[in-house]
Amino acid sequence: MGILLAVTIPLSIRMYVMITAVLVCVVSSGACLSFLLADWAGAGVGAGAAGGLVALITSVLLLAWQTKISNDIAGASVLGNAMASDRDVDRVTLQYPGLRAYFYDNKPCPRRGRERERVLILTGMYADVLEAGLMSTRRIPASESYEDWLSYSRFILFHSPTMLAFVRAHPDWWPNLAKLC
Repeated sequence: MGILLAVTIPLSIRMYVMITAVLVCVVSSGACLSFLLADWAGAGVGAGAAGGLVALITSVLLLAWQTKISNDIAGASVLGNAMASDRDVDRVTLQYPGLRAYFYDNKPCPRRGRERERVLILTGMYADVLEAGLMSTRRIPASESYEDWLSYSRFILFHSPTMLAFVRAHPDWWPNLAKLC
């Protein structure tokens, strides 16, 4: 429970609490030691404690800055992977241009034949792409594109009877898409 709470509290608040706690500990320990030691030795202990506090605060701030940079890189990476997967689906529709209508123009799936097999295979691929895009952009807010993937996924779901039927038939396979149905 404590770990979950620590993760859900914004980083700035966690840093503030941590710095305050360390400040209280360092200052109180330095103050106690300075009362025990006479004159210059006590002042030295207090100054050492203050210097340690400054170093600790600096390292915590640098860690926060580094964490933000890492989150931004992760967001860009997630978005890049999702877009690459989407381009793979686009390549198939370029190779077989008639397939696009099954996802953008409400065209029902053929009842039999090669075209049906292509539509069904591409529907599974497309569902995987949309699910991965939704899941990864939701988990990494730094990608700043969750709402875009949500809109795109809804569009495909409601302009493709085959996609809608697939997701409704297998909600456990694509749980984020199933929530949109």
